[in-house]
Amino acid sequence: MKGALVTVSAIEEDEYPLVAQWFRRGVVGALSTGGTAGFTSTTDIRAAVEKGPEKFAMVRTHDGVPVGLVQWRQRKYPGSYTVGGVIGDSELWDSGCGGEASWLLVHELFHAHNAHRVEFVTASFNVRVIRMLIKSGMVIEGILRDYFFLDGEYHDAIVTSYLREEYYSADASGMTGDGFYGDTIPASDKAEARALLSDYMQNHWLDAIKRSYTLGE
Repeated sequence: MKGALVTVSAIEEDEYPLVAQWFRRGVVGALSTGGTAGFTSTTDIRAAVEKGPEKFAMVRTHDGVPVGLVQWRQRKYPGSYTVGGVIGDSELWDSGCGGEASWLLVHELFHAHNAHRVEFVTASFNVRVIRMLIKSGMVIEGILRDYFFLDGEYHDAIVTSYLREEYYSADASGMTGDGFYGDTIPASDKAEARALLSDYMQNHWLDAIKRSYTLGE
């Protein structure tokens, strides 16, 4: 997946120590999970990626520099996903990289995996994610009281989501909408294929059927 600022793809073997380092940093780990990070070692990270219910992908700049992660997990019912992510390089916070990486993932789920519902759960102190979610037009569904524990106190969680029809009807001037970051197959190719097939059906198909019946007599 490629956007204007970043790409999102599989984690490489030599990147696991960097990911573990990100999660060991207090603020990065807190922002990625909403509370205390659950991963503390390279082994833990690798096990989570390879065997856990959550899937992870690396966020990289166009120069190939790894700067963060996105994660997603299918819920109980097909087509329902929970997603999240974090930019591990604090110098790139507020740069737009995290928002773009998240929406590349959301677009992939809706546009290539037939998602019906995509959900974010974030801590009430995560101002950057809250700002991004409000800007995106996602529906704020509710508050989970005292959901996370950090800095000696409990914090609420905010649940937001997009349904499929909401995603595709989003304002084209926002971060979503039809054609966001492009289609796998260009619309022009699809249109040309339909035109070729239509022309064949109208001008050649019936003749081909007639010939096959004539040859069979």
